[in-house]
Amino acid sequence: MSNDSGIVRIPGFFRGKIVKVLTFTSDGLTIEKPLSFDPVIDIAAERIVAFRYGVNWVRGYKFPIGRQYLVEILDADNHITRINLKSVYGIKRRVYGDIWRDIVNQLWSHYFHDKLTGYFNHYQNGEPFDLAGIEFSSFGFQLDNKGWLWDEFALSNYRTYFVVHNKTNLQKKRSFSFSNDWNALLLQSLLKAIVNDQKEKVENTI
Repeated sequence: MSNDSGIVRIPGFFRGKIVKVLTFTSDGLTIEKPLSFDPVIDIAAERIVAFRYGVNWVRGYKFPIGRQYLVEILDADNHITRINLKSVYGIKRRVYGDIWRDIVNQLWSHYFHDKLTGYFNHYQNGEPFDLAGIEFSSFGFQLDNKGWLWDEFALSNYRTYFVVHNKTNLQKKRSFSFSNDWNALLLQSLLKAIVNDQKEKVENTI
């Protein structure tokens, strides 16, 4: 449950009472539990450094009985804040799935879209920077101790992960998971922007 003000309300599993409220603003993220005595969690926007998200099966004795929708937020102190929405036997599956997607969208629009713009500006200016364990330079990037030039890499994109691979040597590749790798979505978005920029540069020289 959300609205345009950046507020996401999470209902309880069995009842419709709101058990958690996430408020996204330009100043930061606030997480409250209205029905408990737990302290309010406040994370300043400038201290939100990474996030990851995914959906896992909830296993029963012989087969899956539900889904777990997970979002994890990493702050500047390497502390992880977890938001876990678990649906079993189909209860709240659609509701929690929609809320999970909304949380990811709110995180992106409030805290990570501007980071993407900043990284892309570094790329355009030929300035070195690091993102998700990758060292970028004016010529390309360094990944797993191997150099990649701007015009030699491509992307293969899937629902839960993406693959960076060499255009001619498919054995030279590396996959990134949205649920396991911090800032995989940010990295994918940056690499997509770079691919498009490189295509435009080639087209303009023809």
